Amino acid sequence: APELDQKRESASRWITWARRSTDGSKVVYESRGDILLQDRASGDVTSLTASSGVAERSPIFSPDDASVAYFSDASGEYAFHIHGISDGKVRPIAFGAHPTFYRDPQWSPDGRHIAFSGKDNKLWMARVNAGKAMTIAESDYLANDTFRAVWSPCGRYLAYSLGLSHHNRRLMLYDVDGEQSHTLTT
Repeated sequence: APELDQKRESASRWITWARRSTDGSKVVYESRGDILLQDRASGDVTSLTASSGVAERSPIFSPDDASVAYFSDASGEYAFHIHGISDGKVRPIAFGAHPTFYRDPQWSPDGRHIAFSGKDNKLWMARVNAGKAMTIAESDYLANDTFRAVWSPCGRYLAYSLGLSHHNRRLMLYDVDGEQSHTLTT
């Protein structure tokens, strides 16, 4: 039946997320659940995922531009996928017992960690080489489920805002090496 024939459609009108590489030579897009990579010089676009029936979201380049990380529900639950651009290898990082919807990934400048917020009102950090993610903060008083996390230039510290019951926020600093948060404002 003609209505079941494969059809090509421009992904450009469905782009919901885009990030450029550190050197500016490439752009990675999320469109209709797939992750697309565009070479800016040639304009060529390739699909990193091409995964029908799978939702892949929020792609970001590693600081060295060698990999792209994104959220994927390919296993049935959300996990981070680290996709090597040159070799095409994908390494998943699982989130634990009860995965949820995640957003706002931030790769540390040293490439060792990725921070992100969850719909579960938790701030998460993935240890890229260990392939594990852990909760570093949580709050029941967040707007838009985000902690507004920002890495220090060295990648050892993660600043974030913690939502409080009186609708204000407290500025916090997570020490990756010491594995603890410190209050900066009260």
